[in-house]
Amino acid sequence: RLEKELNRTNIQISIFTYHSFCNEIINENFSDFDLAQNYRIISKSTSRQFIKEIIDEINPIEYRSSKNDPYIYIGTILNQIEEIKKNRLTKEKYFNNIEKNPDWKPKIKVLEEKLLDYQKKDKKIPNYLLNSIETQKKKIQKALELWDFYENYKNKMEKNHFIDFYDMINLVLEKFEFEPSFLHSISNKFDYFLVDEYQDTNKSQNQIILDLINSNDKKNIFLVGDDDQIIFTFQGAKKNTIENFLSLNPDTKVICLKDNMRSTKNILSAARGIIIQDSTRLELNPEFSSYNISKELIAKNESLVNKKIELNRFCNTNQEYNAIVDRIEEIINSPDCPRDKTGKKDLSQIAILTKTNPELDRIAKKLKNKNIPYELKEGGDIFES
Repeated sequence: RLEKELNRTNIQISIFTYHSFCNEIINENFSDFDLAQNYRIISKSTSRQFIKEIIDEINPIEYRSSKNDPYIYIGTILNQIEEIKKNRLTKEKYFNNIEKNPDWKPKIKVLEEKLLDYQKKDKKIPNYLLNSIETQKKKIQKALELWDFYENYKNKMEKNHFIDFYDMINLVLEKFEFEPSFLHSISNKFDYFLVDEYQDTNKSQNQIILDLINSNDKKNIFLVGDDDQIIFTFQGAKKNTIENFLSLNPDTKVICLKDNMRSTKNILSAARGIIIQDSTRLELNPEFSSYNISKELIAKNESLVNKKIELNRFCNTNQEYNAIVDRIEEIINSPDCPRDKTGKKDLSQIAILTKTNPELDRIAKKLKNKNIPYELKEGGDIFES
């Protein structure tokens, strides 16, 4: 795609995801990593099979449904193991958190002190207090079981010569940390670094960027990111990633891209009115006022009609779906119906966005009942895209 845009071949630019970058480092410097010659990337099905085997082996107490089914938690356990890897938690850090974090064991102590106070005063003990103590103990037991899952899963992977995407990143980070000369060699293979969607990097991915730049002799890096667009907090991205970079690199030049070709002035103004209410945004942080950051977007696409925004409220979802379909029918039968270059009605310019795929299915049925043609585009797995 880049060669096509530049109308050139053999551009000699390396383009990576974080995982593919780390995978290339491992493959090109295989003898520097403690891996079996026949190592493989583990598949989702094999991961699930390993967790199933571990369930059978350790017979967990807390990872069970109300119907005593532990296998329903296979996906949850895998996600939690990924969190351990993403945060690069050692056993010491993990158990230290359980012992000292106020939300874990110390919380039981606080609750039990309240319980003791009730007992000393010979007062009736409220059920919520007893339930809170029991819930907290179960939470801690579950955390202990999770670490058992993690260690057993890790052992199975090593025994069968598997690694996953998180292992790739962690192996490279460990190498960078313990062998600065190795990091320097890798980093200085590149004169420039460009990182897209920087706001969505998680802790480990961001550390790769920082390590590469800190060890690079030229220190040329171009980051593209927007703290207002962070959507991968569930994947470990932190809201202050951009702020931390600016703090570590105060001489960074900040360029605000304010020309907008996708939306009308009314849409941009409404969005602006909502987002400025968040006082934690980078734009409003006084610590970075010297950068003169302004993200008040300017509508530049004159071909877009600047219509007013409608806000509708409904009693229930069925009423909402009917109103959407009725509105589409109204547009189709009006002079305002979108048309292509030949003057033919172009319904592809009408879009319905929903939070979940099942909502699309229900609206599609209503469109079909009114003989309105539609194309259903359900989102795939964003991690596979």
